Amino acid sequence: MIVYCPKQRIRPLLIITAMLTIMSVSCTTTGQTTKYDKAVELPRINPGLINILMIANVTSEFDSKVVPSKAKVKIAGNDSVSMNFSFFGMTVAKIFATRTYFLFYNIFENTAMEGTPNSAGLKEAIKIDLSFDDMVKLLKCQPPGPERLYTIVSDEDIEEGQGLYVNKIGDNYVEYILYSYSENAIVQYQRKSMQGEIILNVYYKDYIKIGGFALAQKIVFQFRLIDAEQKYEINSIEVIKKFDKPFSFNTPSSVRKYRFN
Repeated sequence: MIVYCPKQRIRPLLIITAMLTIMSVSCTTTGQTTKYDKAVELPRINPGLINILMIANVTSEFDSKVVPSKAKVKIAGNDSVSMNFSFFGMTVAKIFATRTYFLFYNIFENTAMEGTPNSAGLKEAIKIDLSFDDMVKLLKCQPPGPERLYTIVSDEDIEEGQGLYVNKIGDNYVEYILYSYSENAIVQYQRKSMQGEIILNVYYKDYIKIGGFALAQKIVFQFRLIDAEQKYEINSIEVIKKFDKPFSFNTPSSVRKYRFN
């Protein structure tokens, strides 16, 4: 297990963060003049990255409210995600998700929401048009689709040492990735509708190397369709060989459950 832990800044948490965080972990330029070969296809990013554990301070802005938070995020391969949220040291909400099942348990309100975490299901539940697979890849600082699908827009630098890559997703969306050649990392991810409407912006900053993988310490998610923004400050990142136990959990029989999709 490889661990990186900068000085932590503990901040409180409110429950709304849990509904946005699942959607969720730019690098700065150095002014160098090195010229890079511009690959036609996006270079592979973090190949071999499987399991990670993150502790993050998160600030969410939604519906004119600013919500500071703390989250513990576990990702097992591309198969399952666990998130626990605490408020002044007390757990107030949990998330468990796989490709076929999503459960959000609001301990504070004794309610739960469950359903299928495909793009249609999550759009119905929380107005976010992303799938489980998209979410996992973005949390790992990787593109949602295979790198070979993203092709370079221009041989000219967008900024020094950066290139812009594009991928069309069927007849619905277009993805753009601003890529740093020196960091071998994503600076910005953007998803647009075919009509040019921005759906999602993701900005990655302050990359570090953990076990040979480029992982961001700061991130900003902008969910344009619901006018929400979420800022992460990663306090610790661990690359885990294997988690000790499954992420799933049971809810009390008294919980009021809501089903989507």
